[in-house]
Parts: sequence; C-alpha cells; structure tokens
Amino acid sequence: MDILIQNEITRQVDDLFFSIRQKTIENARDIDVAWMIITGTIGFSVVSGVIFVEVGKVAPKNVITTIFKNLLCIAIAAISFWFIGYSFAFGKDRTGFIGDDGRSSIGVAKVHNGAGTGCLDLLRLYPEKVWISPCNVRGSDGWENWFFFWVYTAAATLAATYGLGERTKIAAYVMFVVIFTLFIHPIVMHWVWGNGWLSAWGAYPDSNGVVRPIFHYNSRSNGLIDHGGGAVVHIVAGTTSLVCTLLLGPRKARFAENASVYPGNPFITSLGVLFQCFGWYGLLCGSSWRISSGHGDIAAKVAVNTTISTAGGVMIATIVELVFNKSFSLPPVLNSVLTSLVSISAGASVVDPWMAFLIGAVSPIIYNAGRAILLFFKVDDVCEGINIYGSAGLWGLWSVGIFCTDKNVRYAGYPNVNTACEKGEQLGVQLLGSLTIIAWTAGISFFTIAFIDNTLGIRPTDKIEDDGLDLNNFGYTMEHVMHERDPTATKDEPAGLQPAEASETNGGNVNATADLYNSSRSSKKVSIVGDTVYSRFPPPPPQTVLSQTSVQPLGSVNGLSYLPPANPQFVYRSIPSYSGSVPPRISVETAAVDPILYRSGGGLTGQNFY
Repeated sequence: MDILIQNEITRQVDDLFFSIRQKTIENARDIDVAWMIITGTIGFSVVSGVIFVEVGKVAPKNVITTIFKNLLCIAIAAISFWFIGYSFAFGKDRTGFIGDDGRSSIGVAKVHNGAGTGCLDLLRLYPEKVWISPCNVRGSDGWENWFFFWVYTAAATLAATYGLGERTKIAAYVMFVVIFTLFIHPIVMHWVWGNGWLSAWGAYPDSNGVVRPIFHYNSRSNGLIDHGGGAVVHIVAGTTSLVCTLLLGPRKARFAENASVYPGNPFITSLGVLFQCFGWYGLLCGSSWRISSGHGDIAAKVAVNTTISTAGGVMIATIVELVFNKSFSLPPVLNSVLTSLVSISAGASVVDPWMAFLIGAVSPIIYNAGRAILLFFKVDDVCEGINIYGSAGLWGLWSVGIFCTDKNVRYAGYPNVNTACEKGEQLGVQLLGSLTIIAWTAGISFFTIAFIDNTLGIRPTDKIEDDGLDLNNFGYTMEHVMHERDPTATKDEPAGLQPAEASETNGGNVNATADLYNSSRSSKKVSIVGDTVYSRFPPPPPQTVLSQTSVQPLGSVNGLSYLPPANPQFVYRSIPSYSGSVPPRISVETAAVDPILYRSGGGLTGQNFY
C-alpha cells in the first residue's frame, strides 16, 4: 500500500511539474511572439521615416510621385516576400547560397496559409522533445518572423530606390522593386541571417546537420556578425542606390553652371529622421528575436548602445560644423543621426557603450568624406542614400571586427565559444562578407537596371523631368494643391506669407499671355493689393494659353499689365518675370472665383529646381 501511495504521489508531482513546465513554455512563447510583433510594428516607423526624408528632399514637382511609388513599394515588398522571398531567406539551405522550404518550388508553403503546424499541439504530443522542437527554437509557427523581417525588407527596398529618385518611370520602378524584393535582398538575408555560408546562426550545414561558419568551418569561427542589418539592409541599400545613380546619370542640368539645387523642406526631413530614430529602437531591440530566457538583457544593451552611438554622431557633426563653417546647421545634424544609427546596427549587441560612442562619432566624418567624393565625380545622389546607408553601413560592419570582444559575442547569444575577435579573425570575416555582398548586389542591380532600360525604358523625357513627374503621372502637382486659398487668410494678406522682394520687370515691353488653370485641380486664385505681390509657389505649368489678341490691356505701368478681370468684382494684375532662386509670393485678397491669371514679360517662371 505504501508503495502504491508513493507511486501515486510521484505521478501527481510529475504531472504538476509537467503542467508548470508546459505552461511556462506556452507563456514564454506568447511573450516572444508579442515581442516580435510589437517591435516590428514600432520598426515600421523606419519605413515611414524613409518616405518622409525622401519627400523632404525632392523638388515639389515630384512629391506626389515620390509618395505614390513608395506606398507601391511597400505593397510589392509584402507580396514578393510572402510569395517566395521569405523561403529564399529562411528556407532550408541549398549549397550555402539560397534557401528553400523543400516542399514547393514557389515557396509559399514556408509561410503557412492554413492553421500552421500548431506548436502547442506538438508540445502536447511530444513533450520529451520540447527543448529541441521548432516551437522552442522559433517561438511559434513563424507568422511573427515573417512580419518582422518583412519590415526589414520594406525599409531596405525604400532606401535602395533612393537612387531612382526624380528621374524614373513608375513602370520601371515597379519592375526593379519586384526583382529586388524577390531575389536580390532575400539572398543576402539568407547568407547572413538564415543558414547561408556567411551566417553566424548555423552556417551552411553539411548532410549531417553540422554547421560550417567561415573561416574554420567549425565552432572556432563565428560567421558574419550583423545584429540589426548593417550588411543585410544598409550595405545592400547603399550599393543598390549607387548603381542606380551611376546608370541613370544626374538629373537634367543638375551640374550645369549656375544650376539651383532645391534646398529641401527641413521640417518634413526632420520629421522623417525622427520617425526613423524611433523605429530603429524597435528593429534593433527586436533583433534579439526573443525577450524570454535572458534575451531581455540583450535588447536593453542594444537600446543603450544605439542611444550612445546616435548622441556621439550628433555631437561630432555639430562640432565639425562649428569648426569649419563657423555656424550651426540643421542638415548635417539630421544626417549624423541617420549615419550613426546605421553604423551601430551591425554591432549593437557585441560592443561596449564607449565603443558605440566611437562608432557613432566616426560616422559623420565618413559621410562627409563620401559626399565630397560623389560631388567631385558629379554623382547625383538625390537623397544621399549612398553615404547615409552604404558608407556608414560599411563602416559599421567593419567596426564589429575592430571593437568586438569574445565575451560580448557570447553575451549576445551567438552559439560558438571561441577567440575569433581577440585573434582578429572576426575582422577578416566582416571584410570578406561586406565585399561579397557589395559584389552580389552591384552585379545583379546593374543587370536589372540595364535590362529594364532596354525594355521599358527607365528615364522619362527631358520635358517630363522639367515639368515634373507629378504633372505627367497624375495631371497635377503639389503646386496646384498648395495654391488653394488659405482659409486663415485675411483681407490684406493670408496668414504665414510675406511680401515678395523686388523683382525684375520687362522694362515696359508688354507681351500679355494668359494661363487658364483647371478649377477642378485647385486653381490659382489671385488678387492684387496695391503694388504688393505675394505667392506661395510659382504657378503651375499652363494648361491653356490665350494669345495676346484675346485680351485687351487696360494699361501698363512699369511693365505690369492691367487686364480685364475674370470676375467684375476683382481686378487682377499680371506678374513680372523675375530671377533668383527664391520665387516671389502671391497672396489671395479675398475668396475669389477661379480667375484667368494674366502675365507679362514671359510670365512667372524663375529658375528650375534640381
């Protein structure tokens, strides 16, 4: 009887401990899944920020096209990564080069379209294998992993297409994005984060499942260390942007004598940088891949190093501006935030905070050197993605080999225990990996752009570039939108606008023309108060031009033609031609009807922005 009671007690205790262990595993799994979803969602701010930065830097005549193509890019990245890209990245390794799910030539099966494998059912059916099951290794069926790495793919794609800015047909852009998200980027992701030949997480396993990281192909080596995308995202994006920029050539008249460069919108650009800064914490901290079982310490360390690196970059950029230019400047500080974030991405988990400071502090110097080289060779990097992502990403990947310690590598959870950092081997791995990734990305991007150019044609005509891509693609521009009457305007002057400075006239030579603006597209509404001329932007390109004989000037004073109004309640004055990089501004006196705006001396044209 005593033996029976003892056996029953033992059985109940075992059942209790099994239930506790199972519940603990289930809770840890849920926490890890939630961690990936939350950090991936926060990380999507990087995608939003990349769009804002590009919108802030392109000319107003191309803003709508820029927004549209980036939104299209996000959708294409999702479909491509779901359809086959995820399998190429994280499927079963094939010769160290590419992944495959082993069940489908298409690859959709890697992301389950049904109910999944049901990790909880597996745990109940095979409790003795709980510590080696895919549920424990991956944390779930894999839904959250797809989502998290899709965010990385979308960010890389948007940054890579910086090189196509302001001079690419939408159809050509779509074709390039499809190839980039299906093939170019997932292959690198497999090399580094999957089971590819560069991976630190189970590189190139042999037929017995024994992993073979370079250089020693055993546990004496780590493989390439890239915690948060220094190579997988930023070097790939920067290299792609460089190839696109070189093959497309500069924007029309960008390097012409006395060419005016659009200075950008500092508010929108700043907003984009802040969005990216916020999202970076999500992606880098989330790249711990788990938050349970001690991984929270890794995520916390990554957050600290990211902050210190960014602060170091901002401080050095500010000091450099003060020393060399004797003044403060916003653009260098904004660029330093991005370059320092990019630089710390690869090594955020394997360096100490003082090392992170040095990595971030060096990044603005590398950026400025790279920018000077591009300008010297007249490379038109519209959004400066080549240096912000490419040069800074290269420095960040190399800095892992320079600053990493073997103790930090083990602390970050990398599987092999060795002295690769101490012996300098890790620096060699980082160098080899970066050069190989650059060669792969540049080669495939080159052939892709060349193929698109010879089939669809990649650049629009000179006239379309002059008028702006928005007018050709959508029939209107931001200039049309912004010429809508300001609802806060007073009778004397609309809020937020200042009188234009004195402009040149045509010396009394009246050559009256008229631009008829489509009222359905936010027509220009103009009225003149005394001799003061106001305007938000130069008027959009005319849709209809009336000949001189179709209007009868009431008279002219100092080259200004007074013409019949479109509505007898108002008198509209023509606007003199002007020169200079800043256009005059035109205000709305009252709530006017859609008028015909008459112009003299060739009209309000000014210089084109490039």
